[in-house]
Amino acid sequence: MAAPADRPLLVLGSAGSGKTTVALHRLARIAFEDPRRFPASRLQVVVPELGLARLAARLLEPLGLEKAPVRTLESWSRGAFQSVFGAPPPRLFPETPPLVARLKRHPALYELLRRRPHLARERPALARLRRELGDLFVDRGFLEAVVKAAAGTLPATAIDETLRHTRLQLSSSTEDLLAGVDPERLQTLDGKAVDEDTPEAAAGTLDVEDLPILLFLAALRAGAPARKAAHLVVDEAEDVTLFELHVLGRHLAGTSVTLAGDESQQTFASYAGWPQALAALGAPAAATVRLATTYRCPEPIAELAHAVLGPIAPPERPRAGRRGAPVSRFDFPTEAHAHLFLAGALRDLVEREPGASAAVVCSGPEVARSLHRLLADMPEARLALDGAFTFRPGVDITDVDGVKGLEFDYVIVPDATARAYPETDEARRRLHVAVTRAAHQLWIAAPGTPSPLLRGLPRG
Repeated sequence: MAAPADRPLLVLGSAGSGKTTVALHRLARIAFEDPRRFPASRLQVVVPELGLARLAARLLEPLGLEKAPVRTLESWSRGAFQSVFGAPPPRLFPETPPLVARLKRHPALYELLRRRPHLARERPALARLRRELGDLFVDRGFLEAVVKAAAGTLPATAIDETLRHTRLQLSSSTEDLLAGVDPERLQTLDGKAVDEDTPEAAAGTLDVEDLPILLFLAALRAGAPARKAAHLVVDEAEDVTLFELHVLGRHLAGTSVTLAGDESQQTFASYAGWPQALAALGAPAAATVRLATTYRCPEPIAELAHAVLGPIAPPERPRAGRRGAPVSRFDFPTEAHAHLFLAGALRDLVEREPGASAAVVCSGPEVARSLHRLLADMPEARLALDGAFTFRPGVDITDVDGVKGLEFDYVIVPDATARAYPETDEARRRLHVAVTRAAHQLWIAAPGTPSPLLRGLPRG
């Protein structure tokens, strides 16, 4: 926290080690010591998920920085897009196919685009950049080169999936094709648009992953933007793409930046390594500090989290700040048995400890919705997807993607099955994220076939 303002800093540490606290307190100290150079309006905190953005904003209030902007990557990308191109982003496809999103976030794509010749010295029009990007994503040879450069971290099936999806996006919508037809004849029985809920709904859209790529391509051809941040904080940086880091760096005045992350918690295919991340940001000589103690998780949870990572765990176990209660594991023959048990246990918990915070961290949103329906008569139970956390006592029913950077007194993993968490590196990291949200006690339910990642954790 005492590092000079102009020294870029990389803060690393395991879950609960205080990375976010260090980054935000450094920001507050820098602003306090030189308020003219670092006014709140020129500070920027950028995080991947809305839940963490809301938490960071709450943490900045008592530090006197309630006016400092805290934004998610998507929100920041939309604003930067408006600033660079003078127009809001085009219509975005609601949910990018997973393999397509994985390819568009991958470091191999960044490196191939970075090395392409870029002769223009002025920013081309958005329409031209969209055509250029579209042409690349329907070029099988180019996509094959991306997959080859990914060295086994992208499946070959991503090629055909990207080709199919991009061709739909580049096609004309049914409404455009029927532009000369009487609009009354295009009315549908359900009142929806002609293409809605069909593959043709993708026509004319971009993916949210395209925004930083287009900003990156524009940055390669033109000067930096006029308005820049005086200090930048990027938290959970292991899930920030090289495209996003490059563009964030171009919007930064000088080298006053704090990057915080943990490679063990990466949940996307965007992590390339800290040297590559710092180079993309424009801060290759950043000082590095690694926080060795996890203050959130008691020892039994910290040990389980390390064991879950298996062969990808860091060589040294994080030190736990306290001993704590053992992890409780419950196996059930079916999902229905597990859900009924958890519903009763959660009701008992809320009655016993009304001031406690609990999170049911599901592998995906559908499991979360199912459990929430089961607890519909329980006013303390809230469905918290897409960052909709209130940070009040009670039970938040959520998924792994939404809880990074957050913590709760009690955490329940309701679906620790072989299907939800197979023996893959991605599943190891996702289960690691889920279990390390717990500050007091962790319960794990395994309906059906338990995840092989629980090997060594006793039942009961």
